[in-house]
Amino acid sequence: MNQIKIGNFIAEVRKQQHMTQRELAEKIGVSDKTISKWETGKSMPELGYLQQLCEILQINVNELLSGERLSGDDYPRKAEETIMALMKDNETNKKKNIRDMIIGIVLAVAAFAFMFAMTQSGNPTYYVDMGSFAVVALLSGAAVLLSGKRNLVGVLNVLKEVLVPVGMVGTLISFVMIMATASDYSAVYHNLSVCALSVLYAVIAKIVVVIMLEKRQ
Repeated sequence: MNQIKIGNFIAEVRKQQHMTQRELAEKIGVSDKTISKWETGKSMPELGYLQQLCEILQINVNELLSGERLSGDDYPRKAEETIMALMKDNETNKKKNIRDMIIGIVLAVAAFAFMFAMTQSGNPTYYVDMGSFAVVALLSGAAVLLSGKRNLVGVLNVLKEVLVPVGMVGTLISFVMIMATASDYSAVYHNLSVCALSVLYAVIAKIVVVIMLEKRQ
């Protein structure tokens, strides 16, 4: 589908309805930046917004996805073209989702493998800094890929939800592995603070994500 054509059509019909981007955004329940992205072809309305958008603009879904007003004669042909385009996009998205799911699983496995490998170094303090950061980054990346979200706002929303739980998981596994592998238990107490680094990194990252989301509203 031609996103630029669809975006121009949304802008054209909106203006015919004497609405600003902000007014349309308020009726749908999104930000005016989202409307701007639709109209410039940078992104497409999500499926959950299509029916509501069409009702407000007084067009049908076929016209929206065709990016033009349709007469009775054009309607069957355009409907077929739209269906074919949707099927093609759906097939492409399926392949991307499968690829991203595989990458996400690999990242999650890599995070645990990386953590396990560090416990074999014989040095319990090896979790510090980059180790904890890498575990949080790998698990968070896996969560994003497995979520199927591709636009920036969707990714940021996923990260906002998973970062702290990911940090807690990293901290818990760090603690268990230190307890299981430390040969000198007097060193365990010295390394307990290291376990908290995963949560610390996750909390800092979540603060950054929330700030970024607020700026996009």
